[in-house]
Amino acid sequence: MNLPPPIEEIPVPRSLNLGITVPINVPPDFDPQRASVIDDLFEQDRCFEKNIREIFRQFNIRFFYSKVKHFTLRVSTKIKADLGRTDLAKLEIVLAKVVLLENRKLWIETLLHQMIHAYLWEIGVSNAKNGGHDLEFMNEAARINREAICQVDAEHPTPNLPNLQKYVYVCKKCRLTVYRRLRRQPNTGDIWFFAHRNECGGEFKLTTRSSTDEVDNED
Repeated sequence: MNLPPPIEEIPVPRSLNLGITVPINVPPDFDPQRASVIDDLFEQDRCFEKNIREIFRQFNIRFFYSKVKHFTLRVSTKIKADLGRTDLAKLEIVLAKVVLLENRKLWIETLLHQMIHAYLWEIGVSNAKNGGHDLEFMNEAARINREAICQVDAEHPTPNLPNLQKYVYVCKKCRLTVYRRLRRQPNTGDIWFFAHRNECGGEFKLTTRSSTDEVDNED
């Protein structure tokens, strides 16, 4: 019996600015122009936690027109109740190390979220508007989601990571789970909200547990 030849894989260089820091192998039909920065294939890059500034540099080129020039980036072990923050006074982006170690996808989306704040500062959006998630932020987040094929939101999703998860909302119909640091129902400020409403239409209930199998609901 003749077996089909193995599918050859080709290396993807980091020069494509997709957020990978070492060459990784992908199938021949891989299209880097349509690739998501959170593609499962990029999980091969386990050096990313050592090369966060390289990812920052790549994203600045690919998504922010190389305008994020005045901000520094660092990782902190002291951030316990958040995923990251952008200090517009110190011109600094700080990310939680617990996220860096646990979840590449979430870390990438958190970095892009914070880089939007930095980019808005660089192009002259006032700190009063930039400190929150006003229309300027939402417009940029929508652009990044289209170009990077990811899910940057006004509020970071918080998965089962220590000290990050406080409030969990579960859709009563499709069981979609939304994690919050603040007690805030899913609403039109969430980029995915309208798609969920159109496709599912279910209502969300607050639960105090992280498991969707055991739910303490609050009407």
